Amino acid sequence: MVTALATNIKSAIEGKPATAEATWNVVHPAKVAFEKYFIPKIRVGKTDPIYEKYVTKALGIERLKPTKKSP
Repeated sequence: MVTALATNIKSAIEGKPATAEATWNVVHPAKVAFEKYFIPKIRVGKTDPIYEKYVTKALGIERLKPTKKSP
């Protein structure tokens, strides 16, 4: 959607008609997945369920970068 918007803004600046149209075939399922998974977590304040902690740790993903200790 953003790409279509940017393309249409460029066309408008150049004096051409806006012809780009966004497709919804991939964006909509991603939006639904986001709403079903993340929004309830935010509502109850559980930002890190235990299974996510284990999975992210197993994948080597850390939320915070380790700080360098000063000498």
